[in-house]
Amino acid sequence: MKKNLVIIMTIATITMVGVIQSFAINPVVSIYTIAVWGPPTNAPGFIPWANTVVSNLYNNVILTNDWRLQTPYFVQNSTNQTNNTVWYATHLISNNTNYMFSPTGLTFNASSSDPANVFYATFSYNTGNFIYTPQAMGVVWGPGGARKSDTLLTTGSWTNMVNEFVFIGHESTYWICTNATQYNQVDNYFSGATVNMRTTGTFTFNNGINPAVSASKSFYRQTSPNAPKLTISGNRNQTETISLNPISPYDSWIIQGTLNLLPTSWNNITSLSGGLTAFNWQNGTNKMEFFRAVLE
Repeated sequence: MKKNLVIIMTIATITMVGVIQSFAINPVVSIYTIAVWGPPTNAPGFIPWANTVVSNLYNNVILTNDWRLQTPYFVQNSTNQTNNTVWYATHLISNNTNYMFSPTGLTFNASSSDPANVFYATFSYNTGNFIYTPQAMGVVWGPGGARKSDTLLTTGSWTNMVNEFVFIGHESTYWICTNATQYNQVDNYFSGATVNMRTTGTFTFNNGINPAVSASKSFYRQTSPNAPKLTISGNRNQTETISLNPISPYDSWIIQGTLNLLPTSWNNITSLSGGLTAFNWQNGTNKMEFFRAVLE
């Protein structure tokens, strides 16, 4: 969409990539949550798969996924648990080259809209001795910012400060179904427990000083999320305000920008959700001529 002083556009197509939520205009850290389908922790191929996912996120590779609450995503066919399952990965990026943080401020929460809340889960990463690995990678930027002589941390404590953190994240709840009867019980529950059952996984980062930021990914049994309107206002050579409305509290959108419309030229700028529906963009050295909203 070409920028003028004010542009209002209804997003006609929805690209599924992940989901995000923030609670303050231009927070110190941008956070993204991306759902990916891969092997459970105990599967032989988990480590190389997780390393590839983290590497792709670090290199800004778009990982496509789905918004549908499909039963095969959340079941295992045996106690060996070798089927693929849903993982909620996360990517934290400092919004200031001088700001560094510790990933110990992360928490994860999952829920679902059925009365029993069968997907409920909660976990805090501020306890225990978590260390950097290729599946939970810290990034320290070099002089000049990101991707300028980055140092990748794959060892050492999470208490070591970083500019960026890329994490394979949290494995979703799943059910072991060794026969068709058990599988059908899970499938029927997803269809009948509530109207358009939804499950959501959310990462939140809180450093104890600045407002917390969160990022969510939701799966829906039936209908897809509604497409909001993207509005751009202000001076194209100075500060512009980009807003997105209306947004469900369970859905988040990545705002991307580009100088051209080539499929590979889009860059992530920030994320918007029900908690944050607008942000200020300084269109200075990194000029953008087109913007779009992508549902994570």
